[in-house]
Amino acid sequence: MPRFRRRWLRWVLPALLIAGGGGYAAWRVLWADARLRDAHAALDRHDYPKARAQCEAYLQVWPASAEAHLLAARCARHLGAFDAADQHLADASRSHGDASALALEGALLDVQRGQGSAAEGLYLRTLVEYDRRRPQKSLKRSPRPFFTPIASARPSTPPTAG
Repeated sequence: MPRFRRRWLRWVLPALLIAGGGGYAAWRVLWADARLRDAHAALDRHDYPKARAQCEAYLQVWPASAEAHLLAARCARHLGAFDAADQHLADASRSHGDASALALEGALLDVQRGQGSAAEGLYLRTLVEYDRRRPQKSLKRSPRPFFTPIASARPSTPPTAG
C-alpha cells in the first residue's frame, strides 16, 4: 500500500500543481479584462478616478497595452494630471497604438494645458463631440459556435458541370 501512495503522490501532486497554475493564469487574464471593461464603463459615466484606477490595475497585468495606456492618458488628462497623461501617451506610442487616437489625445492635452489656439480647441471639441455621438462597438463578444456542423458547411445542391 505505501508504494501505491508514493506513486499517486508522484503523479497526481504535480498534475494538481500544473492545473492550479494554469487556472491562476487564466483567472488573472479574465480579471484584467474585467478591469478594462470597468474602466470603459467608468469613463462613459465620467467617473475619471475610478476609470484611472481600473486602467492602472489592468496595466499591472498587461503593461504594454496601447489601449489601456490611451484610456489612462484620457483619465489623467480629465483629472488634470498632465505629466501622467504625457507618460501614458508615450507608453501607448511605444506599444504602437492607434496613431490618430494618440494624436487627438495629445492635441487635447496641449489645448487643455493652454498650449493650443482657440480655433484648435474648438475644432478638437467638435471632433470629440462627433466621436461621442457616433455608435460605438460593443465590448460584448457575439456568441459563436465552437464548430460548424458538416451538414451546414456543404452546399444544398451539388455544383453542376458547365
